[in-house]
Amino acid sequence: MLIHSDVKPHQCMICEKQFRTHVELRRHKIVHTGEKNYKCDFCDERFGLRSHVTRHMKVHTGEKLF
Repeated sequence: MLIHSDVKPHQCMICEKQFRTHVELRRHKIVHTGEKNYKCDFCDERFGLRSHVTRHMKVHTGEKLF
Protein backbone atom coordinates (compact mmCIF):
# COMPACT_ATOMS: atom_id res chain seq x y z
CA MET A 1 0.00 0.00 0.00
CA LEU A 2 2.95 2.35 0.60
CA ILE A 3 3.70 2.27 -3.12
CA HIS A 4 0.30 3.82 -3.84
CA SER A 5 0.55 6.54 -1.21
CA ASP A 6 2.70 9.62 -0.70
CA VAL A 7 4.02 8.35 2.64
CA LYS A 8 7.82 8.13 2.63
CA PRO A 9 8.96 7.15 6.13
CA HIS A 10 12.60 6.35 5.28
CA GLN A 11 14.89 9.38 5.11
CA CYS A 12 18.53 9.69 4.05
CA MET A 13 20.61 11.06 6.92
CA ILE A 14 22.93 12.86 4.48
CA CYS A 15 20.67 14.64 2.00
CA GLU A 16 17.29 14.17 3.73
CA LYS A 17 15.69 12.69 0.60
CA GLN A 18 12.77 10.43 1.55
CA PHE A 19 11.85 6.95 0.32
CA ARG A 20 8.91 4.60 0.64
CA THR A 21 10.95 1.50 1.55
CA HIS A 22 14.21 0.79 3.35
CA VAL A 23 15.40 -1.02 0.21
CA GLU A 24 15.06 2.19 -1.84
CA LEU A 25 16.95 4.09 0.86
CA ARG A 26 19.74 1.51 0.96
CA ARG A 27 20.05 1.65 -2.85
CA HIS A 28 20.18 5.47 -2.69
CA LYS A 29 23.02 5.49 -0.15
CA ILE A 30 25.39 4.26 -2.88
CA VAL A 31 25.19 7.80 -4.30
CA HIS A 32 26.91 9.09 -1.17
CA THR A 33 29.32 6.22 -0.44
CA GLY A 34 30.53 5.66 -3.98
CA GLU A 35 30.51 1.89 -3.46
CA LYS A 36 30.97 -0.07 -6.66
CA ASN A 37 30.74 -3.73 -5.70
CA TYR A 38 29.71 -5.10 -9.09
CA LYS A 39 32.36 -5.68 -11.78
CA CYS A 40 31.84 -6.34 -15.46
CA ASP A 41 32.93 -9.86 -16.51
CA PHE A 42 34.39 -8.51 -19.75
CA CYS A 43 36.21 -5.34 -18.72
CA ASP A 44 37.38 -3.68 -15.51
CA GLU A 45 34.45 -1.28 -15.20
CA ARG A 46 32.65 -1.36 -11.84
CA PHE A 47 29.09 -0.40 -10.86
CA GLY A 48 27.14 0.39 -7.72
CA LEU A 49 24.05 -1.58 -8.72
CA ARG A 50 23.81 -5.08 -10.16
CA SER A 51 21.19 -3.89 -12.64
CA HIS A 52 23.69 -1.36 -14.03
CA VAL A 53 26.39 -3.95 -14.64
CA THR A 54 23.81 -6.26 -16.26
CA ARG A 55 22.77 -3.46 -18.61
CA HIS A 56 26.43 -2.57 -19.32
CA MET A 57 27.37 -6.17 -20.20
CA LYS A 58 24.96 -6.03 -23.12
CA VAL A 59 27.50 -3.73 -24.79
CA HIS A 60 29.90 -6.67 -24.88
CA THR A 61 27.36 -9.35 -25.84
CA GLY A 62 25.72 -7.28 -28.59
CA GLU A 63 22.26 -7.78 -27.10
CA LYS A 64 19.94 -4.92 -27.98
CA LEU A 65 18.30 -2.99 -25.14
CA PHE A 66 15.10 -2.43 -27.13
